[in-house]
Amino acid sequence: MPKIARDYTDLLIRIHPWNETRQCYPVEAWLNDSIHFGDGAMSIDCSALEAMEDDVAAYGLALFNALFAGLVRRAYDRAVGYAEAHTDGQLRLRLWIAPQAPELHALIWERLHTSKYNRVSPLTATAQTPFSRYTGLEIAELPPITTRPLRMLVAIANPADLIDYGLMVIDVEQEVDNLLTALGGLQRGGQLRLTLMPGRTGLSAALQARLRQAGATIREGSTTLDSLLHELSTLPGYHILHFLGHGAFRQTTAFLFLENADGLTIPHKDADFVNPMATLDPPPHLIFLAACESAKRDPQNGNPYIGLAPQLAQIGVPAVIAMQDTIPLAIARELSQNFYRYLLEHGVVDRALNQARLLLLENDPKAWATPALFMRLKNGQLFTADPVRKALRALLEAPLFNPLQKDGLYLPLEVRHFSGNALTIDFDALLKENTRADRHHHGYTGPPQKRRGSVWPAGDCPGWGCRHGQDNRNAAYRPHHGSAITGTKRRPSRHSGLC
Repeated sequence: MPKIARDYTDLLIRIHPWNETRQCYPVEAWLNDSIHFGDGAMSIDCSALEAMEDDVAAYGLALFNALFAGLVRRAYDRAVGYAEAHTDGQLRLRLWIAPQAPELHALIWERLHTSKYNRVSPLTATAQTPFSRYTGLEIAELPPITTRPLRMLVAIANPADLIDYGLMVIDVEQEVDNLLTALGGLQRGGQLRLTLMPGRTGLSAALQARLRQAGATIREGSTTLDSLLHELSTLPGYHILHFLGHGAFRQTTAFLFLENADGLTIPHKDADFVNPMATLDPPPHLIFLAACESAKRDPQNGNPYIGLAPQLAQIGVPAVIAMQDTIPLAIARELSQNFYRYLLEHGVVDRALNQARLLLLENDPKAWATPALFMRLKNGQLFTADPVRKALRALLEAPLFNPLQKDGLYLPLEVRHFSGNALTIDFDALLKENTRADRHHHGYTGPPQKRRGSVWPAGDCPGWGCRHGQDNRNAAYRPHHGSAITGTKRRPSRHSGLC
């Protein structure tokens, strides 16, 4: 197998169809594309797993113990040891499942949990262990995109009669506003060029003005199948397609609910969407389907490539993210924002999705495992890293700025969060309390539309006391809503706001 450059130790697990003679699923593993562990065996009780479906941790741990048994557990332990010694503990997991084992494709592998030091934790919700469902094809991988700006098409389908189908109406204005907040800085910096198809709902004049000011293009009219495919085929094409709408899975067929010319619902079968996508040259590097059940599969069907996401991966799209079940719109919104924020920083798709899952895990005990990544890239690198963000990240991680030992706490900070009227907080007393010479003081500001910000407890930083986006280098002290962050070695709040 060819060698690839890596910052991660790589472990590829291959599960083969049920073997009647051995009464198991044969499993093999490849460590760093060079060390082979063969003759593994997996036995799994799918009905028992189904009974655990409401207990995410138990389900994930049972799945882990079934997969990583015998020789395959030896491969995993060796990979973990190698990662700790050579790649700072970072281990990429790629799971390949034979097409002839549809019952395994239908399992929720994104719930994988491991037990270490008597603590059960998810594998797919940490940047240390990027996870994907790997689809190896005979055709060559597309190389990472090095050019800027990246071209992204956001298509929204919000038909006027969704309620007749029992589906929730999409707040298009809110969804676009959230995306603009997450991506606006990248547009202004020339890293991203955004095109929007808001569909029959349209956008307010104020939001349209903000989008155009940020450099975005707006395509008016209903989001029909023809208009979507026409836009995707317009040269030079798009690197990313983000679809926000509703989907469904019925028996053996996946559907997307798009709009017709009159703005009403028209369900399209998966083949209606996938077959034309196969003719695009080049296809998008990433398709993000924020649509319910767009990755769902039927365990009784002999062909696992019946959901939208598996089919798109099969025709050569390098990475497809889709939902295995219904997902609340608010959760889908949070997932999208966090995923793109990480992806456009470092360009590694499996790592970015794991990072986004971690933030979902804090808020929803089940939905965090709903997004699935189907990937045909060995190292997950869709785009080259944003050089500015990469430099800032290197600064943040440098010992000069984060002097704790490797196994110490995340940052030497104590975070105090305040809300309400700034006049009710005694900031002067806080300043006196935190002026010891051995403390380093930091702060951050939030977006102005959040109506919150922070204070700098010490006045040795330019712009101290400023709201987001303002230059106030000559200001002495201006308290307002937010967090005062002081330099102690206590465990920091997860809401510290530090990148």
